Amino acid sequence: MDEVNPTIVAQAEEFWRAAHEPEKILRFLRNRGVSKIDSMKVMRSICRISLGDAKKMVAYSPVWQDTLEATLALQDDVLAALDLKDRS
Repeated sequence: MDEVNPTIVAQAEEFWRAAHEPEKILRFLRNRGVSKIDSMKVMRSICRISLGDAKKMVAYSPVWQDTLEATLALQDDVLAALDLKDRS
């Protein structure tokens, strides 16, 4: 998490210890300009969950809802490109 300000990470950790409310932490992170990917890294670290679980937590969060459709479309495009590559 080199890109995320350590003070922001420390505050997120404090919020998690005080009340296990992922949405409030995700809102806090996004309001401070933390990217979606870095939010996944932070949540993985402070919640002690797998990267896959952190990805789901962030991707399907109401906080990041406005990016969900574009993310899913990009994933579909990548998977389709990989499938085409495997067939060549």
